[in-house]
Amino acid sequence: MIRLLAAVALLGFGPWPASFADGPNPQIVAVLDRVSPALPAGVVVQAQVSLDDQLVAANPTSTVLEVIATDGVPFLRISRAGVLANVADPDWYESNVPGGGGSLPAGVHAGAAPHWARVSADDAWGWYDARVGTSGLALPSRAASATAPLGFQSWTVPLRYGSQPVTLSGHFEFYPDLGGFLVTASHVPAGLTASILQGRLPGVFLGDPAGTPVIVIGIDGAPFLRLGPTGVEVNTASRSWAIDQQARGNSPPRTTPGQQWRRLSVARTVDWLDPRLSYPAEAPPDPNRAATVRTWRIPLIVDGARTALIGAIQWRPAVAAAPGSGSAGGGVPLLWPAVGAAAAVTAAVTAIRRRRTTR
Repeated sequence: MIRLLAAVALLGFGPWPASFADGPNPQIVAVLDRVSPALPAGVVVQAQVSLDDQLVAANPTSTVLEVIATDGVPFLRISRAGVLANVADPDWYESNVPGGGGSLPAGVHAGAAPHWARVSADDAWGWYDARVGTSGLALPSRAASATAPLGFQSWTVPLRYGSQPVTLSGHFEFYPDLGGFLVTASHVPAGLTASILQGRLPGVFLGDPAGTPVIVIGIDGAPFLRLGPTGVEVNTASRSWAIDQQARGNSPPRTTPGQQWRRLSVARTVDWLDPRLSYPAEAPPDPNRAATVRTWRIPLIVDGARTALIGAIQWRPAVAAAPGSGSAGGGVPLLWPAVGAAAAVTAAVTAIRRRRTTR
């Protein structure tokens, strides 16, 4: 099976330039080759595709798994007791923004004395690590004519499990354009409007023009958003909110038990990025044939009645666009993030363990 590198693949467009300095290159994937020495059973580390490639780790044990920053000190600690961040280290802030960059708070610099803060009660976390980022990578000249995945350039990221040094080793792969996934909605409850935000983590733009009471259920099964005549409220304790915020390049909120509501807007519309709409990491077995690869569902409660937004994820093969058409071949629109930055699910243990793992 051929792996899809950019599910939003720019259908019908020519090869990417040899340098993609303006941002992550969606045709490059960071591949994790080995974890040395091997971690205990149940401790999972992966490289996943998002707006920029991302590392994710789950550690249900009491022994702390540390991620070592580029300045040689730990900046993440992950265990079943939760996730701690060294908020005095620049890598913590860089790791929350696809492609890195951005200003640092006063007192944050390489070599600063560690200052640990709890950022999650979960035993898993995802972060954008500059060492596996694809921004600005120079491709070998043979990439322009490649018709199969092309490996180039190695990378390493140091960890520590307890007192044991651990090394993640991998390489980058360039994938020629095969096609892309298109997320569609097939059922929107009466009285509501919904549009799909295409991207590497797709999202939903939901409208409630009549002001009907609406509750959107998050990925953790708890209420996430409330819409109604006075606007929109968000449950800031929802995992869906944490994922949406990190996906947009914001620092993820610290998770706390229970529901904590705050007003987002007086408008009767809201948008969010949602992993339930995410597409597979692989192209279909026959990438030259259009296909529906799976369906998705987001539960809602509308005026007290349970219902759902329902849709599908479709594979669209790459087809050359007519010159000057402004869209992909066959009338497929350019599929690229419609809002903010988009990331993979970060800290969703079930998502980590459903995919190919390396221990």
